[in-house]
Amino acid sequence: MAEDVRTRRQIEADRAKPRSTARAVTFITLGVLALLALNRTYVEPYTSPLGQALLAVLLSAYVATLLWMRQMTSGRPTPRFLTATRAPGPPVQAVVPLQAVQPTSAPRSSR
Repeated sequence: MAEDVRTRRQIEADRAKPRSTARAVTFITLGVLALLALNRTYVEPYTSPLGQALLAVLLSAYVATLLWMRQMTSGRPTPRFLTATRAPGPPVQAVVPLQAVQPTSAPRSSR
């Protein structure tokens, strides 16, 4: 039991590494963008209509990249092999057909 708990903790720790990396990349990028937004000479090209279109394309690409990173870091649950409901498919047949089973006569006790 303790080995199972230890293994599960190790798996969760390994799964958390890419998520924390993605979070750090996001925060660093947002911080850099906030600092660059304060610099008027840097954001001046984005004030024209062409600059606005370019900015929209760049931000869309960045958001798409973040969503892609989120998809890669999300853990997918493993399918269960023991379920409460039976999987769809043809009915399960018995190894021996029921008609082939002959009832045995049990000895009656004499009283």
